[in-house]
Amino acid sequence: MNDLPSNDPLLLSLRRLPPAEPDSWYDDRVRQQCHAALAARRRGPSSRWPRLVPRRFETVLVGAFGLVYLAAILYDASHVYR
Repeated sequence: MNDLPSNDPLLLSLRRLPPAEPDSWYDDRVRQQCHAALAARRRGPSSRWPRLVPRRFETVLVGAFGLVYLAAILYDASHVYR
């Protein structure tokens, strides 16, 4: 039994396969999609106002829930240690 990689049947069969190359139509399609996405990003809203409003609202909402939760914990703790 010879453990040399050159005698491995799997490697011998893999050597016979053609090299992997992407199809030209797939490459062109991916390139067009990337260019379209970049162009849409460049044409996007010039103002950041529409994106900031939901983000600020989310931050305020999470903070408010956190304060309510903290108040409830303090309320329960004050009743436990009475």
